[in-house]
Amino acid sequence: MQAYKKKDTQKRNQIVIGIFFVFLMVFSILGVSVGNRSQNGRMKYGDVEITPTNYGYWEVKAKVDGSEIVEPVNFLPLETMDIDLPDNFKQEVLDKQSVIITFDPGMDPGSLQYVTEIRLYFNTIYDVVAVPGITLESEDYEFPVLDCSNSTAFQPALVFEPAEIFEFESVGTCLKFKGNAVDFAKVRDRILYEYLGVFDEE
Repeated sequence: MQAYKKKDTQKRNQIVIGIFFVFLMVFSILGVSVGNRSQNGRMKYGDVEITPTNYGYWEVKAKVDGSEIVEPVNFLPLETMDIDLPDNFKQEVLDKQSVIITFDPGMDPGSLQYVTEIRLYFNTIYDVVAVPGITLESEDYEFPVLDCSNSTAFQPALVFEPAEIFEFESVGTCLKFKGNAVDFAKVRDRILYEYLGVFDEE
């Protein structure tokens, strides 16, 4: 009877120890997982830091000419590579004193939001005067009608038009983007990465 109780006690002790080790392993794995996630979530491209947020987008941090830039992005650099901007985009567009940003006035509000943000980025971040325009006459806007025919080497044009499938075309000094809100969000992020020199580090 005593032998039976002794075996029963030993068995119970083994179970308790086993459960303890299981909990220890589980918490160790969770700790490593959380540690790797916070470490791997942050990406660096030269001096540009990209950090995930809790709101479904990423945050870009960088310093340009002593000023800190902190902006949200929807896409990581590699996800914007399908937008094949000209190799001299920075010199021919971002280094100009002014550019034309024109769009189809029949564009949906979601797409228009990102076109407006692109124009805002030129004015506030890239320090380039963005001249607004529309590609067709409309009573809804007081902007002048501007298109590729108004594009020059001194003042290139970025034209945005709605389309179900994304298309990009470079016509002389004019860059034409056709797509939807998701496509134009990607264009916004791609231009920001070009400005910050992210692809120069590749």
